[in-house]
Order: sequence, then structure tokens, then C-alpha cells
Amino acid sequence: MAKQIELTERLELLILEGAKQFGLRNDDAYFYIEEHLYMHEAKDVKAFIDWCVKHNKTFGYGNIRQVWNKWRKS
Repeated sequence: MAKQIELTERLELLILEGAKQFGLRNDDAYFYIEEHLYMHEAKDVKAFIDWCVKHNKTFGYGNIRQVWNKWRKS
């Protein structure tokens, strides 16, 4: 499945904030940021967070782009 959106600085900060508040044990991080997402972003951001949870991936400011790119290639 081709992922269409790029990880913008705004998305990066939103995802990092959700992960900071709730961790990546479930999709609570997604629901924390969901209202700040545009409709075209929501599906991919949810899929990224779900993939991180399923594959026990973690990330921070230094490596979120690397993890995002791994997800895009999966």
C-alpha cells in the first residue's frame, strides 16, 4: 500500500506530542492529536501509529523521520 503523505514539520510535532503524552502502547496517541489533523492526513497518521505499536517501534525528535520512512516502505 503506497503511503501518499509526507511527514511535514507540523505532523512531526503532532505525532511526537501524542507519543510524549501517551506513549505508543495503543492508539491513544492518535486520538490525542486526531482533531488537529486534516482529513487527508488522518488515515496515514493512524496507520503509522498502529504500525509502530504493532512492531514495537519507538521514536523521538532525532529519528522520527527514519521510522516514518521505514513505515512508508513496509
